Amino acid sequence: FVKPVLCSAVMGASASLSYMLFSKFTTGAFGSGRVWAATAAAMVGAVVVAVIVYFASVILTKTLTKEDVELMPGGKKLAKILKIR
Repeated sequence: FVKPVLCSAVMGASASLSYMLFSKFTTGAFGSGRVWAATAAAMVGAVVVAVIVYFASVILTKTLTKEDVELMPGGKKLAKILKIR
């Protein structure tokens, strides 16, 4: 129970920080008339970062077991690549 909560907290923090960072860069890039485009670009970037951080934290904290990974499509191959025991 604690490991997934920890992974989620790390993911949430990374999503929030990356959104703020991306917002600073995209606001000037799209101009003042396209605020929606800047917001959308920052949000998509933050979601991508959050997915990568969550996946990495789940693997590093060993939250997923080999059996869990093998239930996914291509899981046996993925478990071998990630060396999950």
